[in-house]
Amino acid sequence: MKKILAIVLMGLALGSCNKPMEEQVVTTKLTGVITNPKSNMVKLTNKEFDLIDTLSDVGSFAIELVINKPTYFTFRHGDEIASIYLNSGDSLNLSLDTNNFDESLTFSGNSKDQNQYMVAKVLSKDTEMGFRELYGLNEEDFLLTTDSIQTKYDGLLAGSMKVSDDSLFYYTEKKKNELETILNKARYENNHKYATNDTTFKVSEDYYVFFDDLDRNNESLLSIPLYRYALDTYIDYKFDGFDFDYKKDPIAKAFNHRMDIIGNEFSNEKVKLELMAMQADRYLSRVDASSAEQALDKIKAMDTDKKYIADLEEKWGLLKKVAVGQPVPNLQFVNTSGDSLSLADLKGKMVYIDVWATWCGPCLAELPSLEKLQVELKDREVTFMSVSIDDTMDPWKKMVEKKEMKGIQVYSPGAWKSDIITSFVINGIPRFILIDKNGIILDNDASRPSGDIKEVILKNLNSEG
Repeated sequence: MKKILAIVLMGLALGSCNKPMEEQVVTTKLTGVITNPKSNMVKLTNKEFDLIDTLSDVGSFAIELVINKPTYFTFRHGDEIASIYLNSGDSLNLSLDTNNFDESLTFSGNSKDQNQYMVAKVLSKDTEMGFRELYGLNEEDFLLTTDSIQTKYDGLLAGSMKVSDDSLFYYTEKKKNELETILNKARYENNHKYATNDTTFKVSEDYYVFFDDLDRNNESLLSIPLYRYALDTYIDYKFDGFDFDYKKDPIAKAFNHRMDIIGNEFSNEKVKLELMAMQADRYLSRVDASSAEQALDKIKAMDTDKKYIADLEEKWGLLKKVAVGQPVPNLQFVNTSGDSLSLADLKGKMVYIDVWATWCGPCLAELPSLEKLQVELKDREVTFMSVSIDDTMDPWKKMVEKKEMKGIQVYSPGAWKSDIITSFVINGIPRFILIDKNGIILDNDASRPSGDIKEVILKNLNSEG
């Protein structure tokens, strides 16, 4: 069995004339045995770690690492995942049977109570209402149900361990339960419309009072993803009602208003900086150069520790070449006959580009809407181009022929390193791009065919004359 050792440097000693003290390395261990394994490997990952171990003949594994603070990980085996919590110096052992993964997952050793609580919470979630049943409830029953779920989780936590056993874990998990409730309540109005098919539904006037319980300026919570999501949802709530039309207004108007909300609604500088960086990361690919650079200047002035700005400026250095209003790069593609085709060849008509692949489920789900859109706009001056980033041309060619796909079908060699991916800094597909008749980028992250892109295209065609 291969044993893994991953070490994170704890910091550098300051210069001194004294004899340096020898740094003690404290090893943390995760071991376990898997019954009925589905593969020969296990993985332990988070943003800093990507550790892999090979199972022995009896299904056992051992991973060693060095951490300097309590840390959450994702444990993976086959298609199954579980959350793992480790303190520095822990020796934690797990056992599970893949035929009954969650129910059989048990722990022994250090931090066993913390990990067993997380398993209990997962099992409890499995017994709860489904999406339509929960969000289909009337407002009063929904609020009562979500509050009772939070109470249940808090009870599981209190029943699993004492606060004194690990006060940081206890506080973090109790805060997560609170944040999950806030997020569920924030999603109710839109989800109720979907669950009941009642598109006219509105919550009561004082429904969003629960946001009063959201601590909006606690920088110690920024390490909890749910906290950042909750703050972002609060920004959505404050944005709602702003005079903005996604079909007509430039996206920079929305971006700038969201940045203003952060400046007005939050007082803690580190929280404000985190939220502004989140907005910039989300919107840089869609706003004009002036709006992007103004936001980056504001973030740079606040980011004294250089935690965000370097990555954002690097991203913008690539994105500004394909920002709204910039000439589209003259990328070269290959059609099904093997002939070369460039974007310059398409000038004179608006171009709606679909970046996709045959293995991409969401991409395939958009194909019927894309085909319908092409039929509806067949008499307008718009060209539809689908750019495949498949690993090889063969599956792409077969699908184009089998589905008799319309529009211009081309292939961009290189998969995730292909020219269109790197030029537009694309991290996920499907991705849609809208170019005007003169080859100027109208939207580098345009709406999907199943969305409102038809109205957007018609609006721009009419404005161009």
